[in-house]
Amino acid sequence: MNELAQKFYPENKIPESLKDFESETESVLDIFKFGKVKPLFSDQKFTEKSAFPTIQIGNLPECRAIFQGGMGLGVSCGEMAGQVAKLGGFGTTTAVMFGREPKKNAEIVAKELIHARSIAGVNNVVGTNIMHALKDYKKFVEVAIENGAQFLAVGAGLPTDLAKLTKNYPNVALLPIVSSGRAVKSILRAWAKENRKPNAIIYENPLLAGGHEGGKLGEIRADSPQYFYRYGLAQVFDALFEFGQKIGDNNYKNIPVIAAGGINPTDLLYVLNLVNSRGQRVAGVQIATPFLTTDVAGIPRDAKQKDVDANERFVQAHLQNSKIGLIESTAGLLPGRVLLNEFVSEIQELEQSIREKVKGCVDCLKKNYCQFEKTQWCIMQRLSSMVNGETEKGLGFTGRRPQHFGKTTVDEIINRYELIFQN
Repeated sequence: MNELAQKFYPENKIPESLKDFESETESVLDIFKFGKVKPLFSDQKFTEKSAFPTIQIGNLPECRAIFQGGMGLGVSCGEMAGQVAKLGGFGTTTAVMFGREPKKNAEIVAKELIHARSIAGVNNVVGTNIMHALKDYKKFVEVAIENGAQFLAVGAGLPTDLAKLTKNYPNVALLPIVSSGRAVKSILRAWAKENRKPNAIIYENPLLAGGHEGGKLGEIRADSPQYFYRYGLAQVFDALFEFGQKIGDNNYKNIPVIAAGGINPTDLLYVLNLVNSRGQRVAGVQIATPFLTTDVAGIPRDAKQKDVDANERFVQAHLQNSKIGLIESTAGLLPGRVLLNEFVSEIQELEQSIREKVKGCVDCLKKNYCQFEKTQWCIMQRLSSMVNGETEKGLGFTGRRPQHFGKTTVDEIINRYELIFQN
C-alpha cells in the first residue's frame, strides 16, 4: 500500500502553491506526452476568497456552489439530499436503491426524491444522480423528472442520449459526469443535434474520487500526471472552447465546470483558483465522501431502528478503516476506489475472488456493462453487504484522501467547507 495515498492536509493548513497540493504524486511532468493539452497555472500563488461562491445553472435558483455527490445503495437518501438543499447547496438523491426492495426500486427512488424536496423547501434545489450503466437507466430518468428532480447528474457511462431523452423537459438541468476532455467532446456532439448544451459539467478526478473512475486502472495506480486536476480540467476547458469555436458558438466556453473527487475543505482554494489564459475556471465543487459519516447517510424516508443501526455500523466502518484500495469493478470492469478490507484484499491478491452464488440477482446493469463472468462477484450484493454492516465482506466506495470529522451532521460538513473562506 502506497503510504502517500493516505496523506491529507492537516486542518487549518491551506496549501500555498500547486507544488504543495500535488506533492503526493511527484512524478516527472512530461507536458509533451499529453499532446495539445497544457496544464493550468503552475507557479501562481492562491488568491484570497472572501465568501463561498454561488452558482446559477439553467433556470434553477442561485445556490451555494457545493454539490452533494450521489452515493448508491441509498446512501444519498432523501434525508441527506433534502438537508443539503435546505442549507443552500445542491442536494442529490441516488437512483441506486437496490439494497432494500429490488422490485420496488423505482417506487423507492420516487419516494426519496419527494421526501428530499419536502425538506429542502421552496427556492432550494434537489436532483438525482443516475448511473448510465443501469439496465433501467431510461426508466429512472423518467421517474426522477416525474417526481420533481430539478437536475440530473449522470455518469458511470457516457450519457450521449440524455439530451434526447429529456427533450420535452428543458427546465431540468443536465449535468454529465466526465473524467476527460474526450468524453466532453462526445457528449457535446451528440447533444448539439438536439440543440441542447450541458447546464454544467462535473469533472471527476480519477486519482482522488471515490467509486468508479473514468480511466485506465494501471495509469491510475501509477498516479499518471495526465489525471492531475490541472491537466484533467485543462482538457475539459479546452474541449468546451474548441467545440464552441468549431460550431461558431462562443457560449460553450462559459458552461460551468464543477470539480469533483477528493476535495477536502483545505483544498478549496486550490481548486477554485485553477484558471487558464481564457479565464475559464472552476465554478463549484462536488463532494461525497465527507457525507458518508453523517448521521443520515443511508437513512430512508420511513426509517426503522434497523436502518439506524445499519447507519451506525456503516459510519464506523468508514471512520475506522482509512486504508484505500483499487479494484476492477463488475460494472464494465471500470476501476473503483474502495475501502481496503478482507474482500478487497482477496480480489487484489487473486485478481478474482472465488465464484460466489448470487442469490436474488436484481439484474441491475446493462448487458454490455455487467462483467460478473469475469469478476466472479456481484457489485450490488457486495455494496449491500457493506451498507448492512458486513464491513469485511462488503464493498465501500470512498475517496482517496478521506478527511473525516467523526460521526457528524450535514450542517457540520458544509460549515467546515465554508469556514475556509472566513479565515
